[in-house]
Amino acid sequence: MCFSKGLTGGTMALASHLPTTYFTMLLFGFSFAHFLSRTFLYRNPVACGAALTSLDLLLEENCTQARAHIAAQHRQFGQRILERYKDKIRDLRQQGTIIAVEINAGEAAHYHHSLRDCMYDFCLQHGVLLRPLGNVLYIMPSYCISDDELNTICEVIEKGLATDWAAPTQTFDFLKAKVEV
Repeated sequence: MCFSKGLTGGTMALASHLPTTYFTMLLFGFSFAHFLSRTFLYRNPVACGAALTSLDLLLEENCTQARAHIAAQHRQFGQRILERYKDKIRDLRQQGTIIAVEINAGEAAHYHHSLRDCMYDFCLQHGVLLRPLGNVLYIMPSYCISDDELNTICEVIEKGLATDWAAPTQTFDFLKAKVEV
């Protein structure tokens, strides 16, 4: 079994390998010391420190309250869009602070669905960076997101559902800006 990524709060990679005794003996015989010295067991003290700090923050009361608040906002948003756009939504799922909206695209859903680019461009042109997975939009906000920021994301998704992801004719100035070297 391998656990990775989420342990450090998204700051850096950290993985933990938890092999069974049977697997360990198959690879290394009966020498546990030999097993511990293998090069695939990397040690990263910075990542471990980030993971411990991330877990400490996760257990703080204000973080627990923020997660509950975000989950409640997602439930309200999900109910609202299901009522208004039920014919345009194939599926809506939520697990805690993560919500996924699968758009009914009229064909089999897949990771490289063409609707992905339309939704990505639409959201970006409305000032929100979301990365759809095919025809699935998901919101996985950081726990320090403000109500205004989360409401903006939800409003843009609703606007996209209402307009079938038609790109606006006008873009924001920050999209037109060019970097001078």
